[in-house]
Amino acid sequence: MSWHLVRRWRDKLAAAEPPRFTGLSTEGAVAARDAALGALDDGSLDTVARVDVRAFESAVVVAARTVFTAPLEWCAVLLGRGTRVVLKMPAGEPGWAPELVEAAEACSLPLSWTEDRSVVARHPLVVAMGSDATIAEIRATARADARVLAHGHKFSVCWVTKPESWRALAQDLALYDTRGCMSPVVILTPLPLEEALDDLSVAMARLQERYPRGAIAPMEGAAIRARSALARTVGQERTGFGWAIHVVPTEHIEPTPLPRTPTLVSVANLAEAIAALEPHVGSLGTVGTDEAGSAERWLDGGACRVCSVGKMQRPPLVRMHDGQPWLVTTGRAVWSEV
Repeated sequence: MSWHLVRRWRDKLAAAEPPRFTGLSTEGAVAARDAALGALDDGSLDTVARVDVRAFESAVVVAARTVFTAPLEWCAVLLGRGTRVVLKMPAGEPGWAPELVEAAEACSLPLSWTEDRSVVARHPLVVAMGSDATIAEIRATARADARVLAHGHKFSVCWVTKPESWRALAQDLALYDTRGCMSPVVILTPLPLEEALDDLSVAMARLQERYPRGAIAPMEGAAIRARSALARTVGQERTGFGWAIHVVPTEHIEPTPLPRTPTLVSVANLAEAIAALEPHVGSLGTVGTDEAGSAERWLDGGACRVCSVGKMQRPPLVRMHDGQPWLVTTGRAVWSEV
């Protein structure tokens, strides 16, 4: 067990310079890093250390391009158990991997990184994050006896019923520039539409001043322009420097995250909100809500996780992930009767 080394690694990362290759602004990268490291608190690590599983000898964690901190918690759990970990990064996009590995080496933790795709076939445990096409390729590449923990496309939504919630929601939108499977792609609300637009616009503008939006990839820019055209045709649009809000009817909901560009959908009530997502229920991940007592209905509606508004992209370490008991499946569950 190496949990004391993981704590040292965490603290070293917290004291380091801002992560460099993230696509976010410096302020945004620091906010995302600190949020992710905050989940590795001593109490949570102690809880994970008590999970009764045997460590895999080695594992490869295949990272996606979107949320640069996503591999952190997987590496922390695996390294704490004594598993040797290799980070497989997208070609030409090292992300946070160089800093993670440098800090790990200083703490005598067995973490390395590579862009070599063939590494997937060398390990008994494969943790994979990415598009559904990427997941299919990884499953085909992994060795026959490997355990593959695959996390493909998911999208998340927010249910806002109180005017005071817009400020917290803006935090969810600003963190990671609304990229990633836990970011609120769609906001559903029964509040008066113009008031909702006004309040959310103010909140997003304030967060842009505090955490400026980072770089926009060409394909993201094209997608934003297409969604903007759709919103102006069938709904309406609000824009500001570094952000936009698109209002569309329920039949035009698209489960694709775009940088600080959420879709706002006006509905009459919770039942209508859940019904609006039925065509996408198989891909529904996190639901952020400010309505007490609504969690069970969202879970019944297909959500994997329900949390408070403002915490969508700040998941605790101890939880189910995409409906999977990841703290158990990242180890070998064993049983002895002698």
